[in-house]
Amino acid sequence: MTRPRAEFSLARYYVAGARFGFQREIQYRAATMMMLLGFLIEPVVYMAVWTGVSEAQGGEIAGYTSGALAAYYIVWTLVRVYNLAFDPNAWEWRIRRGRMNDFLSQPIHPFHRDASFISARIHWWWLAAGVGVTLLALTACRAIWKWGIRNYSGASA
Repeated sequence: MTRPRAEFSLARYYVAGARFGFQREIQYRAATMMMLLGFLIEPVVYMAVWTGVSEAQGGEIAGYTSGALAAYYIVWTLVRVYNLAFDPNAWEWRIRRGRMNDFLSQPIHPFHRDASFISARIHWWWLAAGVGVTLLALTACRAIWKWGIRNYSGASA
């Protein structure tokens, strides 16, 4: 007895691609963690440098306060992580190596293949969002603490 063939479903393809992508990222977890650290360390360093410069110049650079600079870098980190995509160099590499032939011979557009694999990174996106929210909360606490110290010391003078 033969089993009836299931109809192709884009939703099932995305679920299978996400599952495969998640398994691949778990298999290469050290590389995934290095990628995540690379995405998070750079904005944190920039934020620390510009916040330090801002505070050295009296708390503002061109009208932007330290809190505004911190908010900018936190949002930049989240946007950067959420916008993972192939750049033109990656497409060129695929074409030169003949990988596009493999993808184009499959019964689905290469966009859906890439999108389903990238959807496996949702758990890393949540981690990056958690780090961003934590950085935002720490920056807000620091600003409130400094404001309290400044007002308290000003009141006693």
